[in-house]
Amino acid sequence: MKKITQSYLAFTSIAYRVLALIIFPLGIVVLQVAMKPFLSDPGYADYYLPIWLCWIPVFLLEFLADRWLFGGICGKDVCFPACLQTSSRGLQFMRNSFVGDLLRRLIWLLIYACVSYALTGKIGLFSAELIAYICITALLNLIRHIQSNVNSLNITWIAVSLCSGFTATFYVLTDTTPAARRSLPVLATIAVFVSALTLRHMMSRVEGSYSDAEL
Repeated sequence: MKKITQSYLAFTSIAYRVLALIIFPLGIVVLQVAMKPFLSDPGYADYYLPIWLCWIPVFLLEFLADRWLFGGICGKDVCFPACLQTSSRGLQFMRNSFVGDLLRRLIWLLIYACVSYALTGKIGLFSAELIAYICITALLNLIRHIQSNVNSLNITWIAVSLCSGFTATFYVLTDTTPAARRSLPVLATIAVFVSALTLRHMMSRVEGSYSDAEL
């Protein structure tokens, strides 16, 4: 775990650590506290809209933070530093970095779920956060191929709208304890599967760049 953390942090600047790892996530926690009335009482006439808006910052933060960190890393013209390509530990370093990113995302989303659950008692929030994790992780396989900042931003806005809407819809439809509990093991299995596929995809791109460099 120590090597995973060290490898992941090696990719980050001080500004990224302060903003993306501390300030922005804590801001989302504060937002979820402020949204407590809407998360806990479906009696509101506009129940769906606040639920939908609640997840927009989560997706937006994740996509923009990933652009800052791994933006375009799977692109065709990306060249990895020579120190990584010549080091016997280069591939393991990259693997640890990707694993660290997956763990960081899952941990923060679970923290969001725990805070919301403590405020509302809605176990369905854990299922919703797993849905969010699956959507974000799956879409990063596409977004990390895009090297143009303009194209990446356009796709990010579309992805944020669709994913937050899908997550909110899932939460509203399964906003009962039995339904949420039944969905948890299924979603956890899907999350593990998507994580494994994403890691394999990332590493295949990294390994391919090594081969191209040798040619």
